Amino acid sequence: MKNLLLTIAMLLCSITVFSQWTISTDGRVDYEFNSEVEDFVRVEDSYQNVVTFFEINDDQTYMKHTTPTAVSIYMLNIAKVSKEDEPAAIHYNAISDNGYEYYILLNLGHDEIKFLYDWEDDVIMTVFFIKNRWHQK
Repeated sequence: MKNLLLTIAMLLCSITVFSQWTISTDGRVDYEFNSEVEDFVRVEDSYQNVVTFFEINDDQTYMKHTTPTAVSIYMLNIAKVSKEDEPAAIHYNAISDNGYEYYILLNLGHDEIKFLYDWEDDVIMTVFFIKNRWHQK
């Protein structure tokens, strides 16, 4: 019995506890950059009513994005924090677990997460609409 209690205590002590931010989204829209109007233009029929989850560690160096069909991992580097926005907008340079580079804007003031990336000869922006967010310790 003592060995069992000691083993359980050792297992509990060895579990790494970390805190994270979790963000749920309830929709997304895709845009393409149009060089003629020098702005992003919505891709027709690109709206998807889909629930996804983003998990960001407290150090903001790692993000996991879970969708109904896939899980993607991103390594993050903070590029800029816009303090004029309340709450602040955080800009990241990111690399996915597939090696693709992204510019990510987490804009809590506008309840959206924007992903900008090059796809073939186009610049694409995917906007996720934040439904809820919470902090876990």
